[in-house]
Amino acid sequence: MIMTTIREDQDSEARNNTNISLTIEDVYNLLVTEIQIPTLQSIPLDTYQNIATLLGNIKGQGYEGIEAKIRDRMVETISKSAQLLLECRHQKLKEY
Repeated sequence: MIMTTIREDQDSEARNNTNISLTIEDVYNLLVTEIQIPTLQSIPLDTYQNIATLLGNIKGQGYEGIEAKIRDRMVETISKSAQLLLECRHQKLKEY
């Protein structure tokens, strides 16, 4: 438990130092929570802007070969997750 807390603190500090407020895991967790809970979830107003920033940072990394393929797959995964999050939230709004 202590190791988890220390790791979370380090991860949070690393994000603050690089001005990235979201990670791939954060986007995934937002999506899973939105899908699992039937009511519209509260998310920070800048969520989609932060996702765009994350994507820009990843796309800006110059890799070649297999590393470039991994980077491209990460971009696809984050983009699709953001799209699904938006669609899920939109559907919930239509139902209310």
